[in-house]
Amino acid sequence: MSRLIVTGCSFTNHLLITWPVFLSSSYDCVYNFGTSGAGNEYIFHSVLEADQQLNINENDTVIVQWSGLFRFDKIVSYDSRNYFWETRGDWSHYPVKKFENLQEFLNEPAYIYRACNYILHMYKFLKLKKVKFLFTFLYSYQIPEMKDLLFEIEDCLFLTSGISDYIKSTRGENLQYWGAHPAPSEHYKLAQRIGDELGINVDTLDDIYEFDKLIGSENNLIDNIQKIQGNADLFRECVNIQDWISNNVKIQSWNYHPHTLDNIKKLLMKIFENK
Repeated sequence: MSRLIVTGCSFTNHLLITWPVFLSSSYDCVYNFGTSGAGNEYIFHSVLEADQQLNINENDTVIVQWSGLFRFDKIVSYDSRNYFWETRGDWSHYPVKKFENLQEFLNEPAYIYRACNYILHMYKFLKLKKVKFLFTFLYSYQIPEMKDLLFEIEDCLFLTSGISDYIKSTRGENLQYWGAHPAPSEHYKLAQRIGDELGINVDTLDDIYEFDKLIGSENNLIDNIQKIQGNADLFRECVNIQDWISNNVKIQSWNYHPHTLDNIKKLLMKIFENK
């Protein structure tokens, strides 16, 4: 059984259509552990959790999209016994009062140091697992403190300038309205680049821009996400959202199968058919 296991922030899992969806036809199952706002602490632990639950082996492929260096992840309780990851992005995303209380624990050298350790040890871990894997970044990690690290792990690196800058550099004027996150057609192009790196074919989609037009904008998709998930039967045919729990801490994956993309298109046409 061929499996693709990915993790990252909202550039890997956001709303419904991101680049792993376009790779799903090449694998029996895709497990997407990415989550919006994720920092490198969550991303590091999500791969370890994936290994604990799925027993990552040499038949698997792993893609890790490391996030912004200065993000604060934490595990919080939602009742007296159970916990989950809270990922809210960069430090500046926290309320001013809370951020002031956190400043004692947040400093840039420490977070760069942690990121270097997370990335290097994940690299060594996956090498020991003998899996095919790629690392990429949300933003460029080309800073002096990371020069030696990037040299040591260069054989697994992809788009070291950062996928955010890659999207910006290739975005046409007709997609400026999509804002900070990539449009479906941009995720498709990114998937093609990743497919080239992995040596797999990404299905040619002559109608890919219809996804952009169908939705209209990221805000349209956000506004309609409850309506999308409300079509429970169709939604379940697109993605299986799975909770994994160990030591009372919950982590979630969005799981795709080879027919996920076709089913997403059917779902979007039903939701946006009056556009």
